Amino acid sequence: MQPEFERLRVRLQELSAWSDLETFPLECEFRAPNTDWLPLEVGQEWPSRAFPAEMVFSGHVPSTWAGKPVWVRLAVGGEGLLTLDGRALGGLNPFHREYPLLEAARGAEVVALEVEAVPKGLFGSPVPRPRLEEARLLVPDLQVRALHTDLACALEAAQQVQPDVAQLLLDALSETLALVRLPRGPAQAYLEQLERSSWSGMTAQLWEEWKFEGPGLALGPEHRASLEAARAHLARRLEVIRGRYPPAGHLLMSGHAHIDLAWLWPLAETRRKVRRTFATVLHLMERYPELCFNQSSAQAYAWLEADDPRLFEEVKKRVQEGRWELVGGMWVEPDGNLLSGESWARQVLYGQGYFRRKFGRRATVAWLPDTFGFAANLPQVLSQGGLPYFFTTKLGWNETNAFPHDLWQWEGLDGTRVLAHGFWNPNESYNGRLEAKDLAGTWHHFKGKRHHPTSLYTFGYGDGGGGPSAEMLERYARYRAFPGLPRAEIGRVEGFYGAVEGAGKPQGPAALPVWVGEMYLERHRATYTTQAELKRLNRRLEHALVEAEAALVLAGEGEGWEALEGAWKALLLGQFHDVLPGSGVH
Repeated sequence: MQPEFERLRVRLQELSAWSDLETFPLECEFRAPNTDWLPLEVGQEWPSRAFPAEMVFSGHVPSTWAGKPVWVRLAVGGEGLLTLDGRALGGLNPFHREYPLLEAARGAEVVALEVEAVPKGLFGSPVPRPRLEEARLLVPDLQVRALHTDLACALEAAQQVQPDVAQLLLDALSETLALVRLPRGPAQAYLEQLERSSWSGMTAQLWEEWKFEGPGLALGPEHRASLEAARAHLARRLEVIRGRYPPAGHLLMSGHAHIDLAWLWPLAETRRKVRRTFATVLHLMERYPELCFNQSSAQAYAWLEADDPRLFEEVKKRVQEGRWELVGGMWVEPDGNLLSGESWARQVLYGQGYFRRKFGRRATVAWLPDTFGFAANLPQVLSQGGLPYFFTTKLGWNETNAFPHDLWQWEGLDGTRVLAHGFWNPNESYNGRLEAKDLAGTWHHFKGKRHHPTSLYTFGYGDGGGGPSAEMLERYARYRAFPGLPRAEIGRVEGFYGAVEGAGKPQGPAALPVWVGEMYLERHRATYTTQAELKRLNRRLEHALVEAEAALVLAGEGEGWEALEGAWKALLLGQFHDVLPGSGVH
């Protein structure tokens, strides 16, 4: 099948050349903390790497675009925050470059956009010579894009389903693409050779290095009719295949953005990452009403409240609506082994207290996907803190002894139990891409399916990647009930646990396996000793803050409590799972 996959992949690449109907360049001015405003052209390096840098993009909508949708596409050379009239539109990174601006232009509108940018890539990687890569307005060809996504999703799925389903999908794709008529222009000879050749893997990398870049030649009525016919044909063929091979399994999906509060970057950059990510998610929620999103760490929300009150109010509205779900219930996602019992209590006290005061509700799921193992006393602390549910994916990282469960009851030292779940996505762990490989792999690895017919699955780029993307949500529309893949449904994390608890006996929690005591991670073991001075100071502060609080009580002082709470929160932040273990920047 591989030659057929390659042939279809190249045909898809060809179709993508018509993704834009028209484009129009934007002008840019640049200022870093140590420079005046300077013009910056596409392809030019930033005049300075000092950051955060400011960029202003300006231009006008061509009068011929009247009545058409207008988007902007920017690649600024690092991570950035895009704003319009002082309102954050979303983050800029390799996964989020396009944003709709006008649903239907009048023509001749003036466009002025601002970007705050840093010369850093994902995971803190430096961009030694940042340059402005792209800055333009565009009219998207929504018809071409829709067909391209239809075809791309089916081609992805064909590589993940069983062979007989895969062959049916490839046949449907070949039939569909045979219906597509495009103006070939100078690529005609290449495409004719591609169609004739059985050596498609080699043909796709001809000496001439063909690339299909848009906008392509204008599509006429006959081309448009062929695109419409192709979409309809593929939909009919998928319906027939689905009748023979219906979806198998069920994934309850939630958008997510794992944000390490410090790891390969300092806290100041995390605050920018939080603002960029939250703005991106809010923008997507406007475009895709089906999107539900979950986010942990009261500290992240507190930073946003201080840095962008307007954006924080938008988050509050989505929380009240039920589409933005508070998880974690702690000040941060802390290390799971090195904290004192009192520190655990304070993580929950201040985390849940913040959520209740600011949002009028508390979290129910202890969300610790990336923490490096879990002490045996935690079920009692979590349960008493209003967190009867526990989630992690980290135990799938064990190096020698595989953790035996992914849906279980975790029993602590005193006999308290919490309902626990994790999943293993072989593509990107908790940073799912919502590709066919994610869906098929997550369901395949779900051992708990003998107890419950559904697994959780989270999707979204983390650590500055901006969380879910429009591309993911377009895939979701195609993969909700795709032949041979698990049924996909976006919903709330809390709803998953409630469904497990509500399942009738003997399928309810009483029938689940039980793990008693510590859950040890056979990886990252040096985190018990790395940066030992930091660990020593953490323990000193844990004692000193309890003593200070006792002194305040005994003295009957009415002042000092606010400062003490601030000190506790500073310590709790320092207990984040990449800070206290010593796995982050110094």
